[in-house]
Amino acid sequence: EPEAPPPVLPAYSLTVNSPLDGPVTADQALTLREAIELANGSLAPEQLSPAEQALVQPGAAGSGSQIGFSLPDGQTTIALVACCQRLRPLAW
Repeated sequence: EPEAPPPVLPAYSLTVNSPLDGPVTADQALTLREAIELANGSLAPEQLSPAEQALVQPGAAGSGSQIGFSLPDGQTTIALVACCQRLRPLAW
């Protein structure tokens, strides 16, 4: 029996602008957790606030997602917390 093809993941250019972590929340900042979930296809941009959606740009189909950072000065450490479901590794 042939294997099913791997799922096609969305391609985004994502800009993380928050050093915080926690449950996915529609607020003013895109966290690393939210960016990873978007890249893995487990979070849809429609679940974000308009401010967060502005930090999510479509990428070329099949190119994968890219995560960049625009963190506040002096707040460049992101400490993941054990608040939520475990993050899956980034898909390649």
